[in-house]
Amino acid sequence: MELDGFGSNTEIIVIAATNQPEMLDSAILRPGRFDRRFTINLPSARDRKAILELHAKNKHFSPNVNLSEIAEQTIGFSGAQLEGVLNESALLAARRRSLYIEPQDVNEAIDRILIGSTVKKDFLSKKEKISCIS
Repeated sequence: MELDGFGSNTEIIVIAATNQPEMLDSAILRPGRFDRRFTINLPSARDRKAILELHAKNKHFSPNVNLSEIAEQTIGFSGAQLEGVLNESALLAARRRSLYIEPQDVNEAIDRILIGSTVKKDFLSKKEKISCIS
């Protein structure tokens, strides 16, 4: 099989990623399709601290905030989730009109990443919307 625009001597490398490899159809995993598979594990405590340090640059923390403690509290978090914790912490501090991120901001941000926001959302069912319009 040849793809339009590519000569037959051109090598094409396809890279795919998934968080749920067990959900892939076995046909896609047959030899000759995706021959190499590897796993990228979640970061260790040391790695999490390094990721937090990277994303902590340009953010202002209270002296009470300890990135090593945050790294220990965030077992199972991905790099993106760790970045989200610090960004959410900064937003929470800003909402309090504080110049500094405090431990309570970080703790709430971790909770939000784990279980979602505590902001109540009022959604109407389709039936309720129709009765409001009538």
